[in-house]
Amino acid sequence: MYFCFNLFGPYHFETSVKKIIQECLDEVKMDRSIFNDVAVSNDAIIIPQDDIYKKFLVCSYKKQGFLSSDGKRMVYENLFEFLGYYYNKFLLRQLEVCKRIESDDPGELCFKNLECILKVLSGLKSLSTNMGENEIAR
Repeated sequence: MYFCFNLFGPYHFETSVKKIIQECLDEVKMDRSIFNDVAVSNDAIIIPQDDIYKKFLVCSYKKQGFLSSDGKRMVYENLFEFLGYYYNKFLLRQLEVCKRIESDDPGELCFKNLECILKVLSGLKSLSTNMGENEIAR
């Protein structure tokens, strides 16, 4: 998973996200196999909690424009715009709860936001079975 994860949209996003992922893997010297440790289901969200993964998140979120350059705040406008390619923008309002997350440590800020976002998105995904795919994702 990426989310940087497997959140690829139009081709230009896919290409740039893949490039960012590889740059950050190289920069923080992280093995790609760590993505195998990420799991999301309706019952649980499992994300590696080690420092190297958090450094990867900081790197990739900054390069994607989801984290400010100083690492002190999430740039939700960019994040929500990106996710708007995959999910109904009205339903994405549920992510507003993630804006309450605070941390002085950029890695922890990214990690906690990722947990929150995946929790909300997994709920939206489960709604798709009841509402039909066109209601949830574009």
